[in-house]
Amino acid sequence: MHIRLFGFLLLFFSPGAAIASDIMFEGYYRIELEGKPIGYIIERFAFDPKAKIFEAISFQYINAGDKVIQESIKETANDKLHPLAFQYTSQVGEKIKMIDGSFKADIMTLKINDGKTLKTEVYKNPKGTFLSTLLPYKLLQEKLQVNNTALSYSAVAEEDGGSYNGKVLLKKKEAKAGFDLFSLQNKFKGEEFSATFAAVRDAQTPGKYIRAEIF
Repeated sequence: MHIRLFGFLLLFFSPGAAIASDIMFEGYYRIELEGKPIGYIIERFAFDPKAKIFEAISFQYINAGDKVIQESIKETANDKLHPLAFQYTSQVGEKIKMIDGSFKADIMTLKINDGKTLKTEVYKNPKGTFLSTLLPYKLLQEKLQVNNTALSYSAVAEEDGGSYNGKVLLKKKEAKAGFDLFSLQNKFKGEEFSATFAAVRDAQTPGKYIRAEIF
């Protein structure tokens, strides 16, 4: 049960103005079911301007009553968002799943472990494929225009290692107190949803970061 988050405050800056491994975003999300808290998600995004590498880390915990669901993701990509590697781990009750993904150009190698067996799978991804967790950064790099042609993309879903086609349309953009707010319509893995994120316009402060608690 992987939950994709897309409504968060996001710091986007010029890598040349940054210092080592700047934290671009840290956030805590509370998960509710029928108004009652059942879990949480923690996310962190960072960029190393010297190595020109993005890093994303997340952890998800859900108590579904009869079972506990835990997921973690750690991934890296270069400054063009080409994937370098990702590690995905989940535990649902007693069931464990681990995926270790590595990339060489458009070739993706997956090592999938269910706690009993280990198998290796190799795929060729469409050119331009990125890791789905980094979609907000991809959108900022593409500089979408309001109600213009939707952006078609290919992204890896970390929870199963497959690459899927998606499509996103920028519905609205507005400026508010140092932020640009983006309202989007996104389709991915057969699901369609609306989302909003904010990008900081003041992008020149070295070491600047945002810590957000979102409930």
